[in-house]
Parts: sequence; structure tokens; C-alpha cells
Amino acid sequence: MSDIFEVPEVEKPKKEKKPMSDERKAQLRETLKKAREVGKAKRDAKKKGKTLEIVKEEEVKEILEPEPEPKPKPVRKKKMKTIEVEDETAEEMEIRIEKKIMDRLAREVEERRRKQELEDLRNEVKELRSAAQLRKDAAEEKKEEKEFIKERKAELKQEISQEVKAPLSRYNAFSTTKGSRFRAY
Repeated sequence: MSDIFEVPEVEKPKKEKKPMSDERKAQLRETLKKAREVGKAKRDAKKKGKTLEIVKEEEVKEILEPEPEPKPKPVRKKKMKTIEVEDETAEEMEIRIEKKIMDRLAREVEERRRKQELEDLRNEVKELRSAAQLRKDAAEEKKEEKEFIKERKAELKQEISQEVKAPLSRYNAFSTTKGSRFRAY
């Protein structure tokens, strides 16, 4: 059976390269030389072109367009509200100042109210957490009590079963049956 499935390895002979003719070799060498010369010429042209063009362009720009002097950054001044006292009467000024004071007080009151509200919410969360913890503790205590009761029941059953043995026989004087008058009932 193993002879059927064995495949003999066949070695394929490598193809031999055809020898290149001298004419073809000379032609390839010439094209390689030409390509190298062209590549070198291009690289040289790029180098010369870049350096000369860049330098010339920069010189022309400097001559024609001198760099402007940097402007100093403007200093930012705080805007102050100017009060025109000439047009305002004393009563109007008092009303305006009173309005500003009332606005400020309203903002402070609102801020205090928000802080108080946040504090109340935090306290409620704490209470809920503590109530949940109390419920968990109570549940654990109940479980412990139930386990204790089960254990105690098992212990009592064992004690009672050890104490109680075979029932005692008693004398039955009024027995009508033959045999022993000592019977357990």
C-alpha cells in the first residue's frame, strides 16, 4: 500500500542562462553610462539652481521690501465706566447705586440658596445611605438569629434523642392475653 502513494521526487534541471553576446554587453554599458551622466547633470542643476535662485530672490526681496519694524503690542487697559455727573441728579444717582446694590444682594442670596440646596441634597444622600446600611445590618442580624435557632434546634434534638431510650415496660395486671404481664404501651 505504501508503494502506491509514494511519489518519486523529480529533479528539474536548472535552465542555463544564455551567454550574452559582446554586442549586447557593450550596448548595456553605454546606456548605463548615459543614464548616470544624465542623473548627475540633473542633480547638479538642481543644486546650482536652488542655491542661486534662492539667494537672488532673497536679496531682491530685502532690497525692494525691507522688513517692517515690529509693532509693539498694545497695552490692554481696563475700561472704566465714566459717570457723567452733569446730567444726573442726586436722586437718579442714588436710584442707580441702589439698583446695583440690590442686584449684587440678589446674586449673593441666590448663591447662598444654591449652596444650601446642594448641602441639603448631600445630607439626604447620606441619610439614604445610612438607612440602607441599617436595613442591611438588620437583615444580617435576622440571618444570624435564624442560623442560631437552627443550630440550637439540632443540638436539642441530639440531646433529647440521647436521653430518650427504649420505653420502660410496665406491669399490666389486667392483661387478658397469655404471656408476660409486663408490656410496654
